[in-house]
Amino acid sequence: YCLYMKKIFLLVLVLMPKFVWAQTYIEKKVDGYTLKVIQYPLSSSEYEIKIVKTDDATNLWNLLKQHNAITWVNGVFFCPTDYSWCNTSKSFTDNERYIEGQKYATYLTTWDRAVFGWDKTKKPFIYQSGKINMDYESEIYYWFGNYPLLLLEGKNMLEEYWEKWLIDGKMKVKATRNFICSDEKKENIYFWLMYDATIEEATSTLKTFGCYDALNLDAWLSTVFMYNNRYLVWPQKRDILDAVVIERK
Repeated sequence: YCLYMKKIFLLVLVLMPKFVWAQTYIEKKVDGYTLKVIQYPLSSSEYEIKIVKTDDATNLWNLLKQHNAITWVNGVFFCPTDYSWCNTSKSFTDNERYIEGQKYATYLTTWDRAVFGWDKTKKPFIYQSGKINMDYESEIYYWFGNYPLLLLEGKNMLEEYWEKWLIDGKMKVKATRNFICSDEKKENIYFWLMYDATIEEATSTLKTFGCYDALNLDAWLSTVFMYNNRYLVWPQKRDILDAVVIERK
């Protein structure tokens, strides 16, 4: 019986998906704030990190069924149907998404948005029209644009957004903050959420955590987080248009 059980155990080990080789879930306190973070090593040979989108807002689970993915979080700001000032019968976004080198955007320039993503070799970098890595747009493979840019090469980038009155009321209060970032050695991409922080507190804490380049993501009623096919943050009341995903090759 013991020998039989040992064989079964070894078989399970062989067949078990090697999730830990592709990604690591981290839950920890940094500067007093609770973070729930996925660490994706860019050297991973078994899993890919991607941006996915849909033209019709849907829930994360429906998006999951369309891809061979195991971990997802929602992405950029958008105008949902429940925002009266958007005056829309269909959710939409003007923010940039790049998928396998193809750009999906309303405008030619990013304006005050910054774009976070990676090239075909999975090297992450920040792009912003006329300001940051201006000649690198053609190198973008997966990427998306949002604001504010939190960190650039370890420097807090919020001052310009304050000067332009782009830090709105929701960013000034303590709330859940979502982000994506890379480390200084460009070995890892990290995402996703921090609890009970203002946008300033989040930026400072991400630097302490080890982020080098960091971009703010959508939160509030769009917040949803799935890790290894199970929800860590259940869907809210709002369907979404895009997500960061980790997908089996």
